Amino acid sequence: MYKKILLLMPTLILCLQCDNEKIISAKQNQEQVRHRITKRNSYLSQLNNNGNNQHGSLINLSSRQEFKEPYEMLEGITPTEIPTTLFTYHSIVLWTKNKAISIKGLDQKPIIPLANKLRYSYSISPIKSNGNFSVYIKPVILFETIQYNGDDLEVTNFYLEDDPQLDFNTRTQKVSLTTAKPHKTELSKEAGYDKANPFWIAYKTREVITTLTQSQYIKATITVNNKTKNTITDYKILLDSTYLVQLIQETLNKYPQIKTVAPDFRL
Repeated sequence: MYKKILLLMPTLILCLQCDNEKIISAKQNQEQVRHRITKRNSYLSQLNNNGNNQHGSLINLSSRQEFKEPYEMLEGITPTEIPTTLFTYHSIVLWTKNKAISIKGLDQKPIIPLANKLRYSYSISPIKSNGNFSVYIKPVILFETIQYNGDDLEVTNFYLEDDPQLDFNTRTQKVSLTTAKPHKTELSKEAGYDKANPFWIAYKTREVITTLTQSQYIKATITVNNKTKNTITDYKILLDSTYLVQLIQETLNKYPQIKTVAPDFRL
């Protein structure tokens, strides 16, 4: 009897240690979440002209100096063809985006090999699909090649340094009982640009917006394929979230119906 108890003791101690580790890990995760929420609220509050941003209130950056490159919202309606596992899905999509800006490294300076060849922008799409406000609305990060200069470049991979678990590269979603696999290279919708590589995540709009607006600069890594030189290069970059904050706010101001159709799409 005592032998059995003695034999069970190490197992019992190990289980207790595992439980304690799980409790400590859960507390650490909760603390990290609280820290991220506090950090983000502070950032959005600083962006607010009144310096006292409340949940759901408007942020207007148009008259401020956060933008080191000019901010401008573009808008359009584009016919799209989306391949699925069963058929090609046709729709007419309403979208918004900001004018593309320079890709900067961790030193906040333009990355020389990409300058005048490749830039990035934020897009919100689809706002409407075939005339109806869409529940699939989401933020999209576009890497766009400058006409005649960057035609040989393609961004094939994108991930966030501090949130690598968010998968921006799969880019699939359900459409009419099938799986849509949109093209990973498309025509740019901005004058002066050739192609665009869009990166997004379906069904995680709230998490993606929160993550992409944690602070002014969001660290990320992109993989660029140079088809002329036959090289593949990783670049560590900084995304400037002030452009996304302004784009989301302007889009919601113009189309307040989004708040009803897709309540997760908000700052």
